[in-house]
Amino acid sequence: MYFIVPELSPDLKSTYASHNAVAEYKEAKDLGIETVPVLVGPVSYLLLSKLAKGVDKSFSPLSLLEKIIPVYKEVLAEFKAAGATWVQFDEPTLVLDLESHQLRPTLVLADVLLI
Repeated sequence: MYFIVPELSPDLKSTYASHNAVAEYKEAKDLGIETVPVLVGPVSYLLLSKLAKGVDKSFSPLSLLEKIIPVYKEVLAEFKAAGATWVQFDEPTLVLDLESHQLRPTLVLADVLLI
């Protein structure tokens, strides 16, 4: 299996670039099929990404959480406008043995992402 791994750096400028997930949700809804959109959660997105070339190894990808949350909110708002009543976030990294500083962001995400 091949997939593109995001490369992160402290100067990340996060934008909502692809509306494909919402378009596919709308397409299914128009056909009378109610689905639950599933997205990779923000913590897993950051922890499964790699550091861009030249970025110091001590840089924590989780420090970018505040930069990507607005994009997640934008996506959720678009799903809501399309009629979605539920969006599932998958956070596969939460099954790993993470350090407390890596788990801390997950404690506040539910409140931040509720729309």
